[in-house]
Amino acid sequence: MAPASPPEQPAAQRDLLADRYGRPDRAARRCWYAVGAVVAVLALAWIAWVGFFGGGRTAVSGTVTRFSVLSPTRMRADVSVTGPANRAAQCTVQALDTSGAVVGRTVARVPAGQSTRAVAVEVRVVSPADSVTVVGCTTNE
Repeated sequence: MAPASPPEQPAAQRDLLADRYGRPDRAARRCWYAVGAVVAVLALAWIAWVGFFGGGRTAVSGTVTRFSVLSPTRMRADVSVTGPANRAAQCTVQALDTSGAVVGRTVARVPAGQSTRAVAVEVRVVSPADSVTVVGCTTNE
């Protein structure tokens, strides 16, 4: 069974609507289709670029090798950062309490140097922390 097509409008009704609202402009409709197609192609190209090149970012990773409590409001963490030797990086480090809530956060700046670098980071906390983790690292481009 073929799907039913919409009923054809009587000529008088079409003319009445055209007089009231104007005739549909096919050229304008084609122009909007072209604009939509260009936007879609640009969006897909950007998604492919971010997926293939990583948005221009170089892979950098960081891990906490050890941490200690300096005071009730300060923690110290030793962070090992691995990435390109010729690029500076920054790593976001956060302190967590026993329930896993974030009680402190800082961004550590890591200068260019060897491919694996160690940096000491001090994190201010609002309540006692149980652990310190690296959220992520990026290169400074």
